[in-house]
Amino acid sequence: MLIARRDAVDGHWEDADLAALLAGKRLAIADPDRDLAGRYGIKALGKAGVAIDPMSKSIAVAESSAGVVTFLAENRADIGIVYATDARQSGFANARPLPDESHPRIAYVVAAVDEPQANPDDFRAFLKSDKARAILLAAGLRAVGP
Repeated sequence: MLIARRDAVDGHWEDADLAALLAGKRLAIADPDRDLAGRYGIKALGKAGVAIDPMSKSIAVAESSAGVVTFLAENRADIGIVYATDARQSGFANARPLPDESHPRIAYVVAAVDEPQANPDDFRAFLKSDKARAILLAAGLRAVGP
C-alpha cells in the first residue's frame, strides 16, 4: 500500500496517476533485497510506468516496512510503500492500495502438524469464524478460503 503524510499530498490522492503523485516527493521503501514490501513495491511502480532507482536521493530505503512508517513519521519521506498491516497500524489517513495485478499476493497459510499432542481443529475452526475474519480485516489482512 501507499501511505503518505497529510501535508505531502493534495485532495486527489486516491485517483492520482502514480508518476504524478510521486513527482517531487521523497519515496520511502523497505529494502528490496530483504523485504517483500520493497521488492513488490518497486515491481508495482514499474508496472505503472514509474521507474525506481533505490540509489536515488529521492528514495529513502528503510530496513523494513515498519521502518518506512518511521521515515514518514519523522518527515524523512513524503510517501511510502508498506504492507497493508503496517498501513492500518500507522495512523496515516492517506492510504491507498497498489493495484492487485501489479504484484504477487502475500499468502499466509495454516498447516497441521502430525503430532499426537497438537490438535489444530479448534484453531482452524476459529479461523473460519466471523470473529476471526473481523480480526484479520481490522489488521489489514483479507481472509480467503472456506
